[in-house]
Amino acid sequence: MARVKQRRRDQSGRDRMRYLPTYDEETELTRYVLQHHNHLLSPFEEEVALAARAREYLRGATDKPHAGIMAGIARLDDPRIDRALAGGVEAFRIAASRRILNEHADLGVNRCPRCLRVARTPRARQCFWCGHHWHG
Repeated sequence: MARVKQRRRDQSGRDRMRYLPTYDEETELTRYVLQHHNHLLSPFEEEVALAARAREYLRGATDKPHAGIMAGIARLDDPRIDRALAGGVEAFRIAASRRILNEHADLGVNRCPRCLRVARTPRARQCFWCGHHWHG
């Protein structure tokens, strides 16, 4: 992930430099939806997400603790899980978040009023990206 240097003034008025990851709307929206609205995943999507996490744990692992248990959770022999993850984990995550957003049009995504980027949490009142704050 590329990082961008950003100059900001702190509360005392001094210039501060900070390094931010570059903003990607689809990545941030996917992260926001799956992190804060994961209760809207279908039962099958929950199974796939759990299997994907378990497979990530097992990748390159030979002597990790609980490897046998994780292999069962990873469902390495399930063709439905394999098909869902055929395009990769990130493609699955994007498809799941798009489905949630399409089916739940009333789902509010918290955005910064200045730069319109996705906020980090539904209750955030300060933008991670531009530093703007809109506290009540």
